[in-house]
Amino acid sequence: TGSFWQGNGESDPAAIGRQSRGPDLLSLFLGSEGCLGIITSAVTRIWPLPPIQDYESVLLRDFNTGVQFAHHVSKLGAFVPASVRLLDNAHFRLGQAMREEMSLVEKAAKSAYTLLSPSLQSMSSTEMVCATVLFEGSQEEVNEQRRHIKKIATKYGGI
Repeated sequence: TGSFWQGNGESDPAAIGRQSRGPDLLSLFLGSEGCLGIITSAVTRIWPLPPIQDYESVLLRDFNTGVQFAHHVSKLGAFVPASVRLLDNAHFRLGQAMREEMSLVEKAAKSAYTLLSPSLQSMSSTEMVCATVLFEGSQEEVNEQRRHIKKIATKYGGI
């Protein structure tokens, strides 16, 4: 058992969060902003930086397909990338709008890719989503992770 100190020496049950079965004691003590909990010690774990850190993006048809892609990636076991984030269409378009101005060569390359890629032509610009993937590890590990991501992306029509 424990007691709650209110600072004024009085017990005020209304000052403690309530649920249908009484005060929510857990929320008083957990979290770095807990009302009554005091952090007295902490453990910090430090890992060395990976030799390689690389990023890739996968465009997918819609959010549901993106969720299925991310779910499949989560089942890769030892080959799961360090991070996979799924951006919905609104955030994807916002990111595109905030990009720096492309050079003339970059614009030409993007236009050519858009025209020549049947997968990209079949996607709606108002529904497509983007999954960003972070690969970390040795060159062999990163290559293996990429291979698995490419295989899964192809399965879900991603490019």
